Amino acid sequence: MSARSFRSSFLWGYILSSVIGGALVDKYGGKRVIAWGVFLWSLATLVTPWAANHSTMSLLAARTFFGLAQGVAMPSMNIILSR
Repeated sequence: MSARSFRSSFLWGYILSSVIGGALVDKYGGKRVIAWGVFLWSLATLVTPWAANHSTMSLLAARTFFGLAQGVAMPSMNIILSR
């Protein structure tokens, strides 16, 4: 697999969760959503070395999960800074 595949797996997760993150921020508030996002992307960071040693597909899954978790950061920060 090329490095492009690993970057694009993060991007797909990030794109999907940015839209969902906006809805979650409206419902639960920016602080709560970003706290969960930080927890989940920290978990994805901890899992990444194991996934890289295990298989390419598990690394792609970990990177996608990382993108999903980090995608809520921008909507959360926008709401937090606007108030």
